[in-house]
Amino acid sequence: MTDCAAPRPRLLLISPVFPDPNGAGREKRACQWTQKLEESYEVHMLVVLSGSQAPPDHAMLRLHPRLRYIHASPKEHSRGKQLCQALVSLCSGQISHASLSGWPTMGEEEQEQLRPYYSGMKLDKIVCFRLYLREYAVYLQRLTSCPAMELDLDDMESSTHYKIARLYRQEGQWPRSLLYMLRGMHFKREEERMGRDFEAVYVCSEEDQALLQHRLPQLRLHVMPNRLAGTPVRLPLPDTPRSLLFIGSLDYFPNEEAVSWLLREVLPRLRGVNSAWTLHVAGHTSSEDLRRRLNDSEGVHYYGRVERVEEVYRPSYIVVSPLHAGGGTKLKILEAMGFGRPIVATGESVYGLGLTPQEHYVPAETAEEFAAACERLAESPELAFRLSDQARQVFIEKYTFEMTDYPGGSKSSL
Repeated sequence: MTDCAAPRPRLLLISPVFPDPNGAGREKRACQWTQKLEESYEVHMLVVLSGSQAPPDHAMLRLHPRLRYIHASPKEHSRGKQLCQALVSLCSGQISHASLSGWPTMGEEEQEQLRPYYSGMKLDKIVCFRLYLREYAVYLQRLTSCPAMELDLDDMESSTHYKIARLYRQEGQWPRSLLYMLRGMHFKREEERMGRDFEAVYVCSEEDQALLQHRLPQLRLHVMPNRLAGTPVRLPLPDTPRSLLFIGSLDYFPNEEAVSWLLREVLPRLRGVNSAWTLHVAGHTSSEDLRRRLNDSEGVHYYGRVERVEEVYRPSYIVVSPLHAGGGTKLKILEAMGFGRPIVATGESVYGLGLTPQEHYVPAETAEEFAAACERLAESPELAFRLSDQARQVFIEKYTFEMTDYPGGSKSSL
């Protein structure tokens, strides 16, 4: 008689994005979660789409036959109205039109999309990816009588929003700064409630774990570092050592501010000494103003969206990352480590990665420090190779996992 394998426990992963190892940060982490969970569970997936997010293609549905998705209904408002709603929401304790969470709230329309499929389904566990989908997890737990829920916080949303608020304030954008400050206050309050709903919470770095454990000692916290699927081939350094690369989604304000700062503060210093310096910039959906400045600046090569990131890494010698705000761990730093590029970065850019200054990257905070670090690397190929080689070893040991289910190489959602 043939033994039948015992059925695996059934798990529902709730995500704001489809898993994709070639996508942006959230897509990559969703892919990492899917890979991890499928080792032990029969994984069902619910993706809550917002705004203009496209539905899955046939290839995605073939890879994930238990995937369901719904469209949440966002409502567009002016910045002034968003700010007014945020103030009212904060005072009343009620979230209105996603004014505080930045994500469409679940209403009767969304519940009607969920009930027919999930009502009565037996689930052993729910994993909720990102705090702003908490109400979906709570609703589905009640609908299915699921006994256990866990949360992947990924970013500490309160800290991220506070830092972006400070950045907007420094740029003189006071309404935006106030809106992000209010959202940070909202997420701080939501973080304090996590222990009521979730028996375990995941973050992406030991630093975030320590900060959150200090604030909320009752939480069961675990670290799941961000990793990239596969190890990219190390690209040889080009014969143009005075070539810089910044890569990242330019519709994200910390990235836009970082590129603007490079154009205004760093590149003129470098080109004032040696006009051979160039800056390569890749990233989609930049504002019209930033796109114009990139195209009009001498020594700048702007690629916009690229299908394969090797296209911009090959001609670039040094990766620069002057981020002054953000959240979680920066996947573009991991990507640069994998491709074998020396890195000049702020502390914010390498936060949570466990990298050692002068061993894995060159630290810099001011424009003068960035310019000096870039000149130093350009003048010393031995230093550039040593730093990039040591950083790549860390990447291979800690920040990659093998995945064979997805086609394609180092594509990019940029």
